[in-house]
Amino acid sequence: MHIYLRDQTKQLPKHLAQLRKMPVINYDKHQLKEKETIIEIDTSKEFHEIDLNFLFDYKIFPDNIMTSLTQWRYENRDLKIGDTIVQ
Repeated sequence: MHIYLRDQTKQLPKHLAQLRKMPVINYDKHQLKEKETIIEIDTSKEFHEIDLNFLFDYKIFPDNIMTSLTQWRYENRDLKIGDTIVQ
């Protein structure tokens, strides 16, 4: 982990390239605590009719809260397992 105390928005492509070269940390999956939350949303649409692409494109936070660059957006393609996200 690197922590910067200034705006890194212009440096995100460089950080993404560096992080993609690093191995993923080993961890014991049995020690991970999983919490599942269910929120009911009252909608007239069926589940398959709701556009949830914003979740899978990591557009969760507005840029004024957290700036990020995803590997799939940088490479102009769809999300795939193993992709890197720089925040």
